[in-house]
Amino acid sequence: MARPKKDGLLYFSFDTDFFYADNRIKALRARYGSDGLIFYIYLLTEIYRNGYYIVWNEDSEDNALADLNFSDGLIKQVMEFLVNRSLLLRILVNSDTIITSPGIQKRFQEAVKTLKRDIYVYEDIWLLNNEETVPCIKVTKKYGFSEKNESKSEKNESKSEKNPTKEIKGNEINNKDIVEPPAEPKSATLSFATDSFEIMCVDRIIQSCLEILPNSKVPRTLEDKQKWAIEIDRMKRIDNRSEAEITQVLDFAVSDLFWRAHIRSTKKFREKFETLFIQSKGVGKKKTGFNNCDSRDYNMSDLEKQLLERSKA
Repeated sequence: MARPKKDGLLYFSFDTDFFYADNRIKALRARYGSDGLIFYIYLLTEIYRNGYYIVWNEDSEDNALADLNFSDGLIKQVMEFLVNRSLLLRILVNSDTIITSPGIQKRFQEAVKTLKRDIYVYEDIWLLNNEETVPCIKVTKKYGFSEKNESKSEKNESKSEKNPTKEIKGNEINNKDIVEPPAEPKSATLSFATDSFEIMCVDRIIQSCLEILPNSKVPRTLEDKQKWAIEIDRMKRIDNRSEAEITQVLDFAVSDLFWRAHIRSTKKFREKFETLFIQSKGVGKKKTGFNNCDSRDYNMSDLEKQLLERSKA
């Protein structure tokens, strides 16, 4: 009997420089020791065993407690650390908390390329854009996270050559339902924590806008700030900008008399990043920075200090 098709992986690649290449892993080890590393690797195995994401709830947390024999407090702390440092992303879909990341999804699609068949993923939680998604990955509309959908029969196969169907997890997906991979999830919300780098950048731009015009139309709640934070996430994930580069250029953008009047959203900040980066290096005008903004006396806010310390980490 042939082995049934599975979306999960039997094994996944593991970089030999795992402990050295990423400063976030070093910080995880420094703060939580081997327990933090074990929990992170445990989450990776659970995710890849399922495919490219897991639903994180009380049951999955209890399973982790039983499997690892860690304290509840430790698991919650390490999970928050992983999300804050963007090693994992939390995506809220229909009250479900989904755990995944762009890096996890890139490794997943590299592994399934050898299967020589199409792999269907949900557009709600697929984070890779068109250029990053390989041809064998087909992004479909979300039908729900339950695999036990008995309203669709696997035996109801269409023999029409005009409308061939493909099946995934007991659901029949018509070709007309296949859509191009979106740049970002449409019905999901990337959940960035209050002290995440992305939200700190958002707050810095909001602060600059309000200093110029107190009635500026800027996001006021954490929920509204998520949309602006996505642009910072894109700068890191798609544009390959480091946090140190973003911090340096952002400081210039909100300190320069000309640019602070024009950079009034993260979208505009991303759009003008290259020009801002060049000017922040001092090409054509005096270089500005945390330690040398302009001729005026300048005191760093707490937010700027946090960004500066984070960029040095």
